[in-house]
Amino acid sequence: DIHTNGRVRILRFYGKRLYRIAPAALTVTLASFPLAYLALLPFDLRDYGASMVGVTTLTLNKMVANNIGYFSPLAETQPLLHFWSLMVEIHFYLLIPFVFYFLRRLELIRIALLTLLIASLIYGDWLSTWDPKNSYFLLPSRAWELLFGALLFLFMATRENSHSTVRWVSWVLPLSVVCLLGFLWLFSEATKHPSFLSVAPVVATGILIWSILSDPASRLVRLFSARWLVLLGNMSFSLYLWHYPFIVFFKADTGLLSHGDMVLAVFGTLVCSTITYLTIERSSFSFQGEIDRTRKGLLGWVGVAVVVTFLGIYGFVSDGFESSWIKRQPEAVKTAYRLSRNASDFRRHDEETDC
Repeated sequence: DIHTNGRVRILRFYGKRLYRIAPAALTVTLASFPLAYLALLPFDLRDYGASMVGVTTLTLNKMVANNIGYFSPLAETQPLLHFWSLMVEIHFYLLIPFVFYFLRRLELIRIALLTLLIASLIYGDWLSTWDPKNSYFLLPSRAWELLFGALLFLFMATRENSHSTVRWVSWVLPLSVVCLLGFLWLFSEATKHPSFLSVAPVVATGILIWSILSDPASRLVRLFSARWLVLLGNMSFSLYLWHYPFIVFFKADTGLLSHGDMVLAVFGTLVCSTITYLTIERSSFSFQGEIDRTRKGLLGWVGVAVVVTFLGIYGFVSDGFESSWIKRQPEAVKTAYRLSRNASDFRRHDEETDC
C-alpha cells in the first residue's frame, strides 16, 4: 500500500482482514451451537455461551486466561477454546498498521518492528514466570512471534537470492526441520512458554519458509508442491476452525477418544472444512478490499454476529439452558444432577465458613 498509494489505508486493511476471517469463524461458531446444546452439560454449555460472546467481542483469549487455561481439564469441554489464538491474531491486525502508517520509510519500519519484537520477547519471558496464563494467551507477550514473520517478509522482499544463498540453505534447511520436529516432543504444559526457549522453533520456522522461497528447485519445494498438500494448505484455516469442536463433542460422554472416535473426528473435520472452504473462504480470497462494493455482504455477517452474541448471552444467563436440559433427561439423571449441584453448593459453603 505504501509503494502503490504512498500511504496505508487502515480501514481498507481492516476490511480485508475481517472479511477474510470473520465469515468462516462465525459460521463455525454458529454451526457448533446445536451440537454443543445436545452434547454438553448445562454448566459447560453456560461457559460455551460466554465463549460465543468472547468471539464476537474479541475477548475470548482474556476469558480463557482468567478462567480456564489451555491444559486444564475444563478446556476439554469448550468447543471454541482454540479461538484464543485467533483473538491474538486479530488484536495484532488492529494495531500493526499504525507502525506502517506513521513511519512509512522501510528503514524506520524495520527498526520499530525489531524494537517491539525484543520488548515483547523480554516481557513474555518475564511474565511466563509470574503469570503464565496471561503470558500464554495475550498479545503483548505473543506479538514477537508475529513481528518475526513481518520482519522475515520485509527481509525477503528486499533481498535477491545468490548461488551462495542457495548453498547455505542446503545446510540449514535440514537443521531447521530437525529442530521443529524435536520441539514437538520437548514442549509440554510444564515448558515455560512463551520465553527465550520459544525463539528456537520460531526461528526454525522462519528458516524453513525462507529456504523454500530461496531455492525453488529443492526437493522440499517439490514435496510441498504436491496437489493434495497444497489443497490442505489452502484449507488450513477451516481445518483449524473445525477440528476442536469435533474433538470436544466426541469426548463429551466419556472424556476419552477411542480410535473410532478419532477417525470420525478427522472425517467430520475434513468434510465440514471442505464445505466451509468452497462456500465461504474462496469468496474471501477474491475480495479486493473495496468496502462499499461489499456493504450488503458485510451487513449480513454483522447480523450473524448479533445472533451469535444473543445466543451466547442467553445461554449464559440461563445457566446453559438448564431447565430445557433437565426436561430431556430420565429421572435417574435428574436425581444425579440435583445431587451434584447440591454437593457443589456444600463445598462452597464449607469454604466460606468455619464449619
